[in-house]
Amino acid sequence: MRILHLSDPHLVAADQGQVRGRPALAHFERALQLGGALNPDLMLVTGDLCQDESWGGNARLLLDLTPDGAVQHRVLRYSSI
Repeated sequence: MRILHLSDPHLVAADQGQVRGRPALAHFERALQLGGALNPDLMLVTGDLCQDESWGGNARLLLDLTPDGAVQHRVLRYSSI
């Protein structure tokens, strides 16, 4: 089984949002692209998912994980703490 683990994307609501001077969304999308090319059986996204704890940041995460709108994942545990 191939497992892709992406940790701490720190997404923000703004498409061009910067976190510590780096484009959070662009880096996350690149990681998804590179990791997806490995054809993983399972992908885990853990850690600090959204830097600004906004609805937009969380929505951005879900949109990037399900670009065609299909539900392809299950949130087993989510904590904002």
